Amino acid sequence: MRELLLRRRMIIYEEEVPQVSGYTVIGSPTITDGIMVSGGANNGIASPVYQFGSNPWAIITRIKTPPTAKNLEVIFFNIPAASDTVNTSQRTIVVQRNNATSFQVFAGTGSSSWNVLSGAVLFRNLAANTWYTIKLEFTGTAYRGWTKTDTGQFVLSGSSNSATPIGSNQRICFGMTRNAGPYWSGSYDLKKTKIYIDGALWWRAI
Repeated sequence: MRELLLRRRMIIYEEEVPQVSGYTVIGSPTITDGIMVSGGANNGIASPVYQFGSNPWAIITRIKTPPTAKNLEVIFFNIPAASDTVNTSQRTIVVQRNNATSFQVFAGTGSSSWNVLSGAVLFRNLAANTWYTIKLEFTGTAYRGWTKTDTGQFVLSGSSNSATPIGSNQRICFGMTRNAGPYWSGSYDLKKTKIYIDGALWWRAI
């Protein structure tokens, strides 16, 4: 009976319906069966405009790391609601490579500085040419990075205490960088790219 209940719960989770779905294409990324390769700093997708407020949230995406690391390459970052170009006076979030296997997070309240996190290493031990699901979350008291392989479970990779939320009225961009740093030369699984707000699935790309 317990096993049956667990299976039912898993099915409900898998069928979770987002409040919004779809994405804005920027430039000319290559998207095949939900797998996106950016191919350039002007190519990617953007989420709808988010309003996190002070709520807990999580940004999740499944990525394939490139065979060769590029210094400071960006996995995702924020762009304004009405522009496809980075606005350095509205900084809220950037996840970019720190070294060959780790990634750092910059976070801000929407000002011209990274006044929440400034290079906190929250993702570690990501091998080259490998699929991972990464999750960046704000709990209300801390920012945490989680990683998992396709055959494993989420493992806490890094944490930084802060009760300051990031700025809202922005979009999360995957692939494109537009001067945020070198673009991600690996792949994204858009079927596994989503945002949770206050525990509920708010957006899924596909």
